[in-house]
Formats: sequence, C-alpha cells, structure tokens
Amino acid sequence: MYTNDHEHMVEDICYKVAHMEQVMSAIESNFPKLFEQFLRTRESDMPKEYIDALRDRFMVDDNGK
Repeated sequence: MYTNDHEHMVEDICYKVAHMEQVMSAIESNFPKLFEQFLRTRESDMPKEYIDALRDRFMVDDNGK
C-alpha cells in the first residue's frame, strides 16, 4: 500500500477503481472471520455487553443479512 519513498505516499494502484473493487471484495469475503478475530483480541478491553452488541450489529449470517 505504501511506497518505499515515504511512509505517507500511497502506491498509484490504490487510486485505481479496479484495485479498490478487489480490496472491497476481499474485505467483504473475509469480514466475518476478521471481525470475530478483532473482537476476540479486544475482549479484555471492552465490556462483554459491548462485544455482544457489536457481534449482533455487524456479523453477517449465511443469508447475507
């Protein structure tokens, strides 16, 4: 994502629509697994009720809802 020249310089490909679509597709297909991993790593920092609320709000079921 970043170039070697400077940590804040983004690669040119990151501005291309096709690349953005690929990134979004990868996020969508991996979101449940990655979000659950995020929640597991944050369980000690957040109240259980908050974690449960996040799961209810953002987890996608098998029907895509």
